[in-house]
Amino acid sequence: MKALITQKVDELNDIRKKQLAEKEIQAEIEEESRKKERESFKRERKSLEEEKKLMEKGFQVEREILEICYNNGYLPQKNKPKIEHDDTIDIEPED
Repeated sequence: MKALITQKVDELNDIRKKQLAEKEIQAEIEEESRKKERESFKRERKSLEEEKKLMEKGFQVEREILEICYNNGYLPQKNKPKIEHDDTIDIEPED
């Protein structure tokens, strides 16, 4: 009887060691997942900032093209809009 109990206690200890090892593996996987998520977020944010800069540059070039067209008579002066600042489009990303 003592031998049987000792055998079962050893079996239980082995099971608990395996459970602990699996929990450690799960914790490592979860940490890797969090790290990848943070890196992905940083890349996405950088990409959005770059897109914003490109949009601003594009708007500026469009304004310059319009100004050139108006100044050289390609478009009628009576319909010339104010080109100082275009605030009709919100290019700020939402958080």
